[in-house]
Amino acid sequence: MNLYQTIESLENTCPDSLCKSKENIKYPVAEHVKYYSNTCKMDRWFNILLPPDYDSSKKYPVCYALHGIMCNEFMFLQKENSLEQIFTNLIEQKLTKEMIVVFPDIFARTDPALEQSFTIPVFKAYDNFINELTDDLMPYIQKNYSVLTGKENTALVGFSMGGREAIYIGLTRPDLFDYIGAISPAPGLLPSKDKFAEHYGMFTPQTFEYQKDDKAKFFMICTGDDDKVVVHFPKSYHDELIKNNVEHLFFEVKGADHNEIAIKSGLYHFWQAAFK
Repeated sequence: MNLYQTIESLENTCPDSLCKSKENIKYPVAEHVKYYSNTCKMDRWFNILLPPDYDSSKKYPVCYALHGIMCNEFMFLQKENSLEQIFTNLIEQKLTKEMIVVFPDIFARTDPALEQSFTIPVFKAYDNFINELTDDLMPYIQKNYSVLTGKENTALVGFSMGGREAIYIGLTRPDLFDYIGAISPAPGLLPSKDKFAEHYGMFTPQTFEYQKDDKAKFFMICTGDDDKVVVHFPKSYHDELIKNNVEHLFFEVKGADHNEIAIKSGLYHFWQAAFK
């Protein structure tokens, strides 16, 4: 199956019917869980959403969903994102596989006094999440939940700063993630400047590609066609990836700013492609 051809036939925005609770369907509630991070040297938290009728005797693929800057592990679970409804309705309609979704706090600071802001130390704390994810959180999830392992069973999706980190982690560790999604990814992957800060760049234009001799099965970037926060940056990533021959899907969500319309459409498309 060519996921890039298949997904282009889908609706651009998430259908309203998938965003609503339906009668006689059980919608899961996320659990808030504490664990210790050796990377950050402190207790940390994540939310986890188990599929309806979760059965510990079965094993499930895992999707890690990364929040935006100035947010935390509750961002995706805000009511306006309709995440539990989209997640469950897609599973009920067999449009996606049963999976476990993990919502980490990706502000991986090592200094407890560091507060969120649009500054280089804070950006670096977000960039440090790659270490916490691979060294602490993923091993914890694998030890405590009934999950399938291997890159073919692991997905990574993020919004805004979380989208930036999803691309960074996905390109840096393609050996761990077969499905990468970035919804309205923030600036900073490449050297740049916006209204918030000057960004040092995690890649150069020439190195903006997979960092290992491996690649993901599916790589998606989307953004609102009226995004006033990250503006042109998602499209600029798309353009550089084309230059570097990195296969990916890019689309703009009609009528979306930097908001829940983009989030719902991104998750709707990404989850249908994941684990196929």
